[in-house]
Amino acid sequence: MTHGRSSILAALALTSLLAAGCGGGDDGGGKAAASAPSKSEYVRSADRVCSQVRVLLNSANVELAKAFNEKKAGGAADALDRFTPKFSAKVEQLRKLPPPSGDEAQVAGVLRVMATQVDALKRESRALRAEDSKSLEAIGKVQQQAFKDADRLARQYGFHVCGRST
Repeated sequence: MTHGRSSILAALALTSLLAAGCGGGDDGGGKAAASAPSKSEYVRSADRVCSQVRVLLNSANVELAKAFNEKKAGGAADALDRFTPKFSAKVEQLRKLPPPSGDEAQVAGVLRVMATQVDALKRESRALRAEDSKSLEAIGKVQQQAFKDADRLARQYGFHVCGRST
């Protein structure tokens, strides 16, 4: 792989992990309103999960940076493959949190915007292994937009960690 291509691959992979940040892909359906927490309780619970995701993210970014410094796209794909199931498990935790009564649609919107991340990480791993710059570029663009949307919606809802860039 050429140095220019490895730089593009590195930037896209790191962007995807940053975009993954936190979140899941469920519409919130089927959650019992009787056990619905207050908005502040929900935000605290979700943000705790997302704080754990940030720890995972930091570890994954260290592995990715090392792989790219060594110009090993396969190593970067391996790092994504190790991170993705852990991230997916945290997403499942978020899905299981009942949203506040009356906020189901808004919470579902935040989760929906983030829904593509697990799949995108899997696709990105495959693209890295194939050294497919076009696919990586396309994945990166979609993730950057999803990241912006998630950040905007998370701020509107009141999250402090989930879906937030800072």
